[in-house]
Amino acid sequence: MLDVIASALILAAYLSFGRKLYYVIGLKKIEPLIYPASFALAVVFAGTFMAVAGFLGAYNMFTGYLLVSAMLLVSYKEFMEMYKEVKGALCGMKIKGALTYAAVAAGLLWAVYVFLAAMTPPTYYDSLVYHLGAPSQYIARGGIEDLPGNIFSYFPQIISMNYLLCLLLSGPGCVKFFQFFMAAMAVAAVFGIVRHYKGAAFISALLLITSPLFVLNATRAGVDLPVMFFSVILILFVLLKTQDGFEMADHVFMGIILGAALASKYTSAVIYVFFMSYLIVLPAVKKRGLAGLFVTAIIPLLILSPYLIKNTVYTGNPVYPFLSGMFHGHPGLAGQAASYVSHVSGFGPGMNILEFIKSPWTLTVNPAAFGGDASAGLVLVAFMLIVFGLAGRMKVVLAFFVFYYTAWYFTGPVLRFLLPVEALCAVIAGVVYSQARTKMRVLALAALVIVQVITSVYFVERYLKPMSLFSKSTAKYLSDSVSYYSAASFLNTYDR
Repeated sequence: MLDVIASALILAAYLSFGRKLYYVIGLKKIEPLIYPASFALAVVFAGTFMAVAGFLGAYNMFTGYLLVSAMLLVSYKEFMEMYKEVKGALCGMKIKGALTYAAVAAGLLWAVYVFLAAMTPPTYYDSLVYHLGAPSQYIARGGIEDLPGNIFSYFPQIISMNYLLCLLLSGPGCVKFFQFFMAAMAVAAVFGIVRHYKGAAFISALLLITSPLFVLNATRAGVDLPVMFFSVILILFVLLKTQDGFEMADHVFMGIILGAALASKYTSAVIYVFFMSYLIVLPAVKKRGLAGLFVTAIIPLLILSPYLIKNTVYTGNPVYPFLSGMFHGHPGLAGQAASYVSHVSGFGPGMNILEFIKSPWTLTVNPAAFGGDASAGLVLVAFMLIVFGLAGRMKVVLAFFVFYYTAWYFTGPVLRFLLPVEALCAVIAGVVYSQARTKMRVLALAALVIVQVITSVYFVERYLKPMSLFSKSTAKYLSDSVSYYSAASFLNTYDR
């Protein structure tokens, strides 16, 4: 029950305070953007606040409740505005036709299943050691300290700082709820992108929420889904603003979201390069001078800077464990860095053009070559639609798709890193579906959704088994799911 109350408080605070930040920046209220954008802005604010609190040694429940209460208090007006919008939307909702009822019912049933999977106790290795492990150790120490035994503690941590807030207020259940809601906000942003192209937004949402790659990452605490979330917000924002032109407020917003992506995962440098390049070549931006470009470029580095400074102090390398040859950090950490970089670069079927061309097929039939997870054909379908010239009018989406996919393949082809592209595959499929004038489109869509649902259920039941929580205690669930749970429990009990 505490998880539910804490989660509700955090989400209310994030949405209302994020909306206040949205208005303070000077952005205009745009329907498909404001909710995802508000949540993203609050993630950046809360994450940065908790990082500063950690450097000051102020990690305790009082700090967490003070932050959430203050966010709610100063954004009461925005909270009431949001409440009226949601109430009006629910009262005005109309569903017509038996087929529509059936589709909505099926979608809700699937959403409940994914939600139950998301609320299972964390068992994913990266979650236990990195995304929740490092914050838990910081809480035990009362603040941020060097964790030399945990290489993941040197990665950017703005998402981990939000998880830390959830852990302070409640526990892992609150973190999982937070992650699930971020997934919902990402779907909302995808919905907005497809509506911009006058495509079948419901179809795109359906394809995304049944994608096993999306489902697996929406149900575990990690940073890959947040990176996807920030990516689709940026694409939606660019689509909405390009025609009207970019004002300084728009550059500030883009800088903040790019900073959120960079401070979530170093691989987001690809996203940063893409959008900075896009702004540089955009005629409307070039006419307004360099000030806006400078703002967009510098804000991400400011948001990332606490983690760069922390790494420099602890390791001598601001981006440890990467670029160790350039920065020559502490000699004792060089071996650990080399081992990790070698591990990450070992994924993928091979760094040659032929394997690159075949990769959409390879990652569909042999996802283990890309580090596991699963893609049940959505990427392959999107590539076919692109090759046959059916997605030509989605220029921004296609440019990001090609740029990100190419950089991903030749730098770190881990399948879960491909989530931003998976989201755009759903966009492409939804827009092309709306343009098709053949009954075959329904059969093709049904076949793809069925394959995705079967694959998602297979992996959810294999790794998470959400229904077993109704018959097992949390301790029993964890001991059955994590081989080293008993040893960890022993150490937690007796190693003080």
